[in-house]
Amino acid sequence: MRTEQYDWVDEHDRVVGRGSARDCHSRGKYTRSVHVLLVDPTGRLLICKRSPKKKSYPDQYTSSAGGHVELSESYRVAAQRELKEELGISVPLTDAGRFDVVNKTEAAIHRLFVGRIGRNIKVVTNWEVVSYKLARVDTLWIDVLKHPTRYAAPFREALVQYVAWKYGPTYVLDFDHTLFDWYRFKSSLESCLYRTLKIPPRIFRTAKNKLEQESSGNLYNINEHLREVARKSEIPLPAIQKEYARFLRTAPAYIYSDARKFLTMIKKRGARKILLTFGNKTNQKHFIDATKMNSSFRSTIYASKKMDKVTAMKKLTKQPRAIVFINDDPAETDMIYKKVPMMRIVLVERKRAKYYPIAKKHHYTVVQNLTKVRL
Repeated sequence: MRTEQYDWVDEHDRVVGRGSARDCHSRGKYTRSVHVLLVDPTGRLLICKRSPKKKSYPDQYTSSAGGHVELSESYRVAAQRELKEELGISVPLTDAGRFDVVNKTEAAIHRLFVGRIGRNIKVVTNWEVVSYKLARVDTLWIDVLKHPTRYAAPFREALVQYVAWKYGPTYVLDFDHTLFDWYRFKSSLESCLYRTLKIPPRIFRTAKNKLEQESSGNLYNINEHLREVARKSEIPLPAIQKEYARFLRTAPAYIYSDARKFLTMIKKRGARKILLTFGNKTNQKHFIDATKMNSSFRSTIYASKKMDKVTAMKKLTKQPRAIVFINDDPAETDMIYKKVPMMRIVLVERKRAKYYPIAKKHHYTVVQNLTKVRL
């Protein structure tokens, strides 16, 4: 049997070759696919159950129609063709945006198309589609969270994309190292205290190290750090606090420039923004207030334990919501993803951060600059 040939594309969806899907994926490139979701007058989505004979995602629910884009074919033409082939119908389609699926089964750039259907839709069932049903988005969302294996992986991504297209995305951003350059701030404060009070940098550093060692898991607090600096340097704490208060006025300058641009970009789009920060609440609030970051977000969630982040993300995804989680810590992100898979993840790779470089994985995108995040 002749191997099917497809266009190969890069991450920017530019054609870079052609050949089989297997050869494409082995070279780290993408094929193209489409998904179609049909919506009835009450807002219910038509989903179809794949045949148990299908090679990929057998016996799982998926979108109304979908499949590979053929050689030199446009996404829209492919969507109309798949809809006619699989369900035997044709309706006008609206482009609802791009999503990517990369796993052991496939590596493909998908485009989602949405069409309207009547209340009494009749579709063809065949060897590919063995049954279909209409489901409310909120009911479907909850069932996907509870029983993910009932649904094909690309469909789960398609559902997130549909929610993003219909209601807009919700961006959840980490604070330290994602938005705030904590290492540069600390280094500048160290220099400031040496310049103004002649406190040697080694005292500033060893005070922090001693505090971390003795805290036995307690979270960092700048006020405790300064008290330890005063004790070790024998300089009165009020004098240190006075210089620190003066220096703290420069805190907004330590928000990464690309983070500022990114927040402006998503504000113009009217997207919801939530700040999710890990650490001692008093300490984190201190820096968030100092950098004036609160004004950029709808709400701030403080997490004093790593699992608190998981709990917060679970709560956010209980209702249909297209979460884009932006973080810098891959281990923490993996932990959250295992419990909360229904979201998009972007890791920002900061060269000064302890997680640099970040290994690439299929469930997140790595960027060096937040302005490169695909909105």
